[in-house]
Formats: sequence, C-alpha cells, structure tokens
Amino acid sequence: MTVLPENFAPYASAKNVLDVITRKRERGLPNPVTPANLETIGIPKGGESRVFRALCFLDLIDAEGQQTPAMERIALASSAEYQGVLTEVIQSAYSAVFTIVDPAQDSDVAISDAFRRFEPAAQRDRMVALFNGLCRDAGIVESQARAKRHTERTRKPSGHQRNRPKTQEPAHTPSGDERVETASETSVNPAGIDYSLIAAVIDQLPSDGRWTAPRRELWLAAVTATTDLMVKVVEESEGG
Repeated sequence: MTVLPENFAPYASAKNVLDVITRKRERGLPNPVTPANLETIGIPKGGESRVFRALCFLDLIDAEGQQTPAMERIALASSAEYQGVLTEVIQSAYSAVFTIVDPAQDSDVAISDAFRRFEPAAQRDRMVALFNGLCRDAGIVESQARAKRHTERTRKPSGHQRNRPKTQEPAHTPSGDERVETASETSVNPAGIDYSLIAAVIDQLPSDGRWTAPRRELWLAAVTATTDLMVKVVEESEGG
C-alpha cells in the first residue's frame, strides 16, 4: 500500500504522467496500475515509481493501484471536455498551491515559492516542472498570457531604468533556456513590430526537453504558420 505524506508533492516527468493519461484515453490501462506494469506500457525504468505516486497524488488511482472515478472521467471525456476535466483533477490535487498562486498570472518564482512546504525539498524544481506541464496540458496556463506579461515588461520600463546610463556589458553566449526566454522578453523589436504571438509559440517548447513526434510536428506547423503570418517575404533586393 502506498500512503503519501500530507506535505508530499510528486516530481515525476510531466511527459510520463501525461503519457499514462493518454494511454488510458486511447487504449486503457492494466488494472490495478502498478509500478511494474507501468514499465511494461512504456514508462522508463527508474521513473515508474514516481509516476505511480503522481497518479496517487492526482487521485487517478488509489493506494492499491485501482483506477478511480476521476480516472474514468478523464477516459470518457470528449476532446472538447478533456481540458476541463483535467483542470478539475489538477485543482483538487494541488488545492494548497492554488490558494497561494494563480499559475496563469504569477511568476515562476512565486510558483516555486508555493511549493516550499512540500517534501522532498531537493526535488522542488521537478515538482514545479510537473505542475507546470500538467497546467499547460489542461489549458490552465495560457502561453499567450505569459507572452503578454513579457511584452508589457518590455514596453513599460521603470523611470529608474529609463534614466540609467548605458554600460558596456561583457559578451555572453546564452544557453538554450536563456534563448527561449530572450525570444519572449524581446517580442517587441526596435521597429515597433509586436512578435508576442511568435513568442507564445516558442513558450510551447517542452520544459523537460522531450515530446512526442505528433506534438513536435504540431509545434513546427504552428511556428511556420505564425512566422508566415507575422513576417512578410520580400525579394533579396528589398531585404537589404
């Protein structure tokens, strides 16, 4: 029997947890769900126990691995209903977090702080990554809203920032995560063109650096369509 402490928060890979939910919706799951049979359906070895505890925390299975009514509701939900049902599951499981922050509005720092009461503390970053991944899949976190907040910060510098003398900054090569953040922060370019829509698509990149082939194809199609919409194609002589 798996009994979770009151101050426990799961820290499994969001992709693995969502893969189990997708498997339930599309093909069903063994009953009871156990760490051993999670591995047989494709959850990587070493991550199956974390996924099991995450499913318990979300009340999708009970301590013996029996699937709950909440899991059946997710399985039976139509495509139009799915995000609403998943939202209810997430808000119920993470009620202590939602009483402190609104992930659609509050900063990443505020969300991380909301997890300070949970254990194990060493896994806090992974707890937040799972929470954010579930919120994105449920539509609780709208990437457009986050892009808008980045744009507003870019457009409305404080008086101190406007009056600060320019200094020469040392050269720095950004990491992959920094390049994604920079794309959102500078979505309004010097010419005044608002690229926040493209920044919103970039924000859809998976936080754990992994995704399924269909999700990757959808993202590539979205970024192509968004770029075609925002950027006019000109002849080389016009482009300068």
